[in-house]
Amino acid sequence: MMKDKLFLILTTTSLLVRADEFYSIEEFIFDFGTGLSFASCERYPECSEKMPVFIIVGITIGIVLALLGEKEGGDRFRPRKQAKRIVCGGFGYSFGKSFL
Repeated sequence: MMKDKLFLILTTTSLLVRADEFYSIEEFIFDFGTGLSFASCERYPECSEKMPVFIIVGITIGIVLALLGEKEGGDRFRPRKQAKRIVCGGFGYSFGKSFL
């Protein structure tokens, strides 16, 4: 049963995330690891108590960087890339919930 879940997760992830210039393997590993760390943090009470603080700080930093970011020549918004990042984070989270 677990092998089937792992195969499904890896197959779906590999189909959704193709190596291209806008979404590299390093970004995939980071996004998958982020989802995995959220799932593993839920298992421990010390970490799960502090997680809302980390999320609020991360969202605040993200908003500030989005507002004050580079205006000329910067990376333009790519909805497909953002969708890939969300999907990979979700796969990391589901992998962590299934196997950790």
